[in-house]
Amino acid sequence: ASDLGLELRKRNMHVVADYGVIVDTDAEDLRQYLRTAHRLGAHVVRATLSNVLCGERRTCAGGWPARLEPCAARLREVLPLAEGLGIAIAVENHQDAATDDLLRLADMVGNSPAFGITLDTGNPLAMVEDPVEAARMLAHLIRHVHLKDYTIHFAPEGYRLVRCAAGDGVIDFPAIL
Repeated sequence: ASDLGLELRKRNMHVVADYGVIVDTDAEDLRQYLRTAHRLGAHVVRATLSNVLCGERRTCAGGWPARLEPCAARLREVLPLAEGLGIAIAVENHQDAATDDLLRLADMVGNSPAFGITLDTGNPLAMVEDPVEAARMLAHLIRHVHLKDYTIHFAPEGYRLVRCAAGDGVIDFPAIL
């Protein structure tokens, strides 16, 4: 891992490590992942709260608010190590968490400097939020950005989001950036 990190730094590149769902494994697994990410030179580890997509939070056992507490508990277990390693655990707004959920999660983990957000620019649309407003509200926590765009197609049951090339959809990238 350290050899890869060295080679990346020689090329002025860096790693954003991708962990997955923070409560799908135990805390020691995430701690080990953070140590490996650190050896690679990563300063950000992207993680998610669930595998929920399209805002389908009804599928979470006990409801979505009940999902946040174990996530916060896991983060509180590992954030001290992340902070010591100089890594931010950047939770993505992965079509499951609304902006208010992410702000609440930051409070739940004590606003640790090692807690951050991966902003996927298209995902607020799945939560019926304005992407520009979500970016403004989360700006102080954003550690990594995914540039994704959608076109919106209205349907009898609401609307469908269809991915498209960045700039061909409804996302206002200049306003977000």
